[in-house]
Amino acid sequence: MAFVVPSRATTGTIRCEPPFAESAGWYYHEIARRVGVARMREWVGRLGYGNQAVSGVDVRFWHSSLLISANEQVEFLQRLHQGALPVSARSIALLKEMMRVARTDRGSLYGKTGTDGYMRGEVQIATLGWFVGWVESGTQVRFFAANITGGTNPTGRTVREAILRLSRDRGWL
Repeated sequence: MAFVVPSRATTGTIRCEPPFAESAGWYYHEIARRVGVARMREWVGRLGYGNQAVSGVDVRFWHSSLLISANEQVEFLQRLHQGALPVSARSIALLKEMMRVARTDRGSLYGKTGTDGYMRGEVQIATLGWFVGWVESGTQVRFFAANITGGTNPTGRTVREAILRLSRDRGWL
């Protein structure tokens, strides 16, 4: 998928893969705007994602009443991994490829980061970071939903690096 989105920094066509890897919120705000609240609500329900509550007209649905627990996130990832979501096998394969963070002879790490916080002037202050996904190693698949708060850098990237170190230390990667 690619489309043109003007921003303060650039104007051009950008593919899904880089924004996914970098958690480029502006990109997903534009996708959400184009999809619209009604269609977003429909798909969140069809996917059985969290409490399935997309409220209001703010298409930044992650700042709405939509909630998901760590256990629900792991269950959703298990259904994704098993191909048990109501989307095409091709879509699932493309998503898995975008989610791959690392690959070695021993295994692969898949996941998605996220960071939340607030703005102080022009600076974003992170207050919560998360990384959800799975590690495939041999015949084993280990699913996880991890988050961090407090400290000096509670970002999704920080959590991803911790899970990557853990996976290497355990010999999974």
